[in-house]
Amino acid sequence: MATAKGIKILASSLPNAWRNPRQTFDMLACMLGSESWNWQFREPSPPTCLLRQTWKAA
Repeated sequence: MATAKGIKILASSLPNAWRNPRQTFDMLACMLGSESWNWQFREPSPPTCLLRQTWKAA
């Protein structure tokens, strides 16, 4: 976040954070407080796995 691009992204997200303070608080609490989001990516055996699907248009 200490790069020019990171600061620009942070500045552009501030209006949304201001309009939705409860969601902003919840997001920061999960990412920085309980680290519940990061927990799924910890090694060696994470408790869950993030699945993504990519679809090709026919």
